[in-house]
Amino acid sequence: MKTKSLFMAGALALGLAACGDDAENPNSAVTIIAKASVNSSTSSNTGGRMASGVALDEFKINIREIEFEFEEPELESDAEEEAWENVYEDVKLRGPFEVNLLSESGAALDQLLTSTSIPNGDFEEIEFKLHKGEDTGSDMYGKSVSASGAINGTPFIFWHDTDEEFEIDFEDVNRNIELRGQSLNVILNFNLALLFDSVNGIDISGATDGNGDGIIEISPNDPDGNQELADILKDAIEDATDLIDDHDDND
Repeated sequence: MKTKSLFMAGALALGLAACGDDAENPNSAVTIIAKASVNSSTSSNTGGRMASGVALDEFKINIREIEFEFEEPELESDAEEEAWENVYEDVKLRGPFEVNLLSESGAALDQLLTSTSIPNGDFEEIEFKLHKGEDTGSDMYGKSVSASGAINGTPFIFWHDTDEEFEIDFEDVNRNIELRGQSLNVILNFNLALLFDSVNGIDISGATDGNGDGIIEISPNDPDGNQELADILKDAIEDATDLIDDHDDND
């Protein structure tokens, strides 16, 4: 995993610990974590098992940058608006961040992306950008997302090279997070059941090994005739990612 200066991301849990107001501390400390989960009555979060005979043993993403979307306050002049935009319009954390969110046994992993500080304010959503890997020594070279496992015992590989931005809001779309000099843990959570589970997400059990090489490939270059399914999975990534305030879960 590579970490370069600033970055940001998708489905999240937030932990807040006050350590001063924004007059004393104009910035808030932010730690960003990516993780996978399986929220499904037909799936196991410990073994990557889905419905319809699908098992996952790997899920990787390559994120180019993450951007915090701040709520603009009511401003009285063009000068004030310009000053606000100079601070908040381009608050980005830059990658690339390449992470694997499943262990070899298919168990979900938490992966630290980076820690940084951002200016205080009220942010309402996060935008993250997937981008195909540029490291020729990585198996993510030329890919922005990939997964592997088995479909009814036959090995499968899914990957896509999409270069796309996704806007991720909290489950409560009216909720904002007030940054006032505190520490913030941001968890980007990918619910894999909404991607690979036939009951709650997408049924990939019908994918075929069109070229008969013993591996079912679901990808945009279409060696096995599964290109349409690859695009469906790619388009579902945004819906499978959320911002979640973990205080809501613990109240």
